[in-house]
Amino acid sequence: MIRRWLVLLLLSSLVWSFSHQAFAQTSVYEDSFCAHYSYSVDCYAYRKNAETKISTFVDLYVKKIKQQPWTQALTNLRNMHDQLETALQYYKNTHWSFLIQFFADQFIEPIAQLEEEISALRLDAAFINQQLSTATSKDAFVWILRRMLISQLITNGFDGFAQRPFASSDASWMITTDKSSEVRVSSPIFAQDALDRYLADAWASVELWTTVDVEFTIPPRLYKQRKGNVFLFKTTEDLQALWYQLVSHRERTNNDDAYRRTNIAQAFDQIGHVRVLNPGDEISYMQDSNFDPYQEELYEYGFAIFNDEEIEDYGWGLCGGSTAIYQGIVTNRSLSRPALRNHSKWYHHLYNATIDGQWIDTPGIDSTIYSNSLDLRMKNISQHPIILVLNYEGWTGESEEVFTIGYASDKWSITYVGSRPYHASLSTKWWGSKKVVGQCHTWNINGENRESCYKEIKS
Repeated sequence: MIRRWLVLLLLSSLVWSFSHQAFAQTSVYEDSFCAHYSYSVDCYAYRKNAETKISTFVDLYVKKIKQQPWTQALTNLRNMHDQLETALQYYKNTHWSFLIQFFADQFIEPIAQLEEEISALRLDAAFINQQLSTATSKDAFVWILRRMLISQLITNGFDGFAQRPFASSDASWMITTDKSSEVRVSSPIFAQDALDRYLADAWASVELWTTVDVEFTIPPRLYKQRKGNVFLFKTTEDLQALWYQLVSHRERTNNDDAYRRTNIAQAFDQIGHVRVLNPGDEISYMQDSNFDPYQEELYEYGFAIFNDEEIEDYGWGLCGGSTAIYQGIVTNRSLSRPALRNHSKWYHHLYNATIDGQWIDTPGIDSTIYSNSLDLRMKNISQHPIILVLNYEGWTGESEEVFTIGYASDKWSITYVGSRPYHASLSTKWWGSKKVVGQCHTWNINGENRESCYKEIKS
């Protein structure tokens, strides 16, 4: 690491010499280095000489560093720049600061160039020629190239994949699972995205069984401009090529009242039956479900628990959807653990479900919501996209299914820990408040205990 004394040594080695004669002429540096001195002989010439030596040093240093692996070289260049920035703060308001700033600025362009090189998408000529010689059609050839480029985009930390690969209201297109690690796209996505069009243009004149001599490169500035217009996947084979598999799964048979079935299905439809969560993306259940208590357009009236009583209001039963999503993502550790509040009463027939193949009929894994003041929020905290799937159309007796797709490393566990008595006050319509002994249940979720307490547990 370069230290302050090394910065001084580098600068002092540039041979500064100042005389005691007055510096009378106007200099282009009069507002910087030379303006700090009353006596100098041709300050401008000395500074230009110093800057030339700095530039030469940086050119040789960068050339040497770039012989290292690119990521290591980039780290070293960034460290050098950071050390100079630290030195700049130490020598702030001194004559050194102007030259240290010049020194630091010399690394900006090499760093940007190296970042561009590292982030560029590349297919080498050997790979391209192999695919050209074996592909059965031009479409098949381009599709293989596409899969390789998508994989590189994920590796490069691209966070702009289309969130909804297909229209959320099109129930004929969905992702299904056999509850093992296998997932399947019911039909391919035929819509063209920006990457499809770019590849089609780039290879329009190339014929199969020909030979190319150069690698294929897409600069990062091109794909970064296409945020929201690149599909993460289009077929089952795409997911398999990315090593994507079932990570967490939740399912129940929905025989709820009509208003609950309608409201849950409507919420799923608004959020998107298939939703890609890019790194850093967050879902707000209340916002993404487009719940608006003033418009009262999308949802039906139904019963909900309010101050321990069941009342009728607009959109109630939506907590069935928030609970379904929470139970469906609970063992995916690449999604942030939501800040939750459980219901005051637990209804077995509403919240029992199979989670990761295990039948769950013990309270403690539910999510109550209330307007926009109490919400279910989840965020992708990993460096790769996660796929959230919500399969439910609102029919009586239909399977209500929520699952996530990602890498095997995303998967964790949920284990029941135990319960304890819970002393609380329960409001009643006719008898006022009464003392009750409820129950608190603790689950270990992804290595962390979470306790939920209920005034009543109902069958």
